[in-house]
Amino acid sequence: MPKVGDKEFSYDAAGMAAAKQESEMTGIPMKNAMERSMTEYAGGGKIGFDSIGRMPSYGHGGKAKMYEDGGQVKKKSLKDKLKGVADKLKSINAKKALKTYKDGKVQKKNEKKINKMAESAENKKKGSGLDTVKRPANVDPKKVKSTGKIRKKPQSVTLTEGGVYPTYKKKSKPAKSFRKSFSEARKAGKKTFMWDGRKYSTKVK
Repeated sequence: MPKVGDKEFSYDAAGMAAAKQESEMTGIPMKNAMERSMTEYAGGGKIGFDSIGRMPSYGHGGKAKMYEDGGQVKKKSLKDKLKGVADKLKSINAKKALKTYKDGKVQKKNEKKINKMAESAENKKKGSGLDTVKRPANVDPKKVKSTGKIRKKPQSVTLTEGGVYPTYKKKSKPAKSFRKSFSEARKAGKKTFMWDGRKYSTKVK
């Protein structure tokens, strides 16, 4: 049964029309007995709705899932996910590092590793996110490429236009594999060689 304030109207076409007219005249929202009861703040604001009037649904742990019109769960875009990670970091420098990464088109298989590295470093020591995810000043973030494999537990990654270059601990398996490929290329008289999908020079500084 439609209701406007304390006034009740019949549940038919005429009653609905009268209730709607009463609502427009008084400014009081029309309620339907079939709908749930609502608690209101002083001034008429509804409790339990977001800014555009949609009700959040709470699952385990009390976290709200936002539904779009039609009952579809609104999935977060990659841009929103990366922004969420950057917002967790307290250091301005670390945020800049992640923003640089976000602006570059990096493959999904590398995204989680790079973000996890930056966030983990930042949690241990504020400001170390930028030391973990690096980008040379002369590299355009829009041209950063995602080529190259990132193995387990890199110390840092450098974002370049030619690919994402990780560094590993000296005694780690990836470091040993790199030195072996480097040595073989130098013995063969090559100027460059490929390792993990990236090009390296055989020149020694």
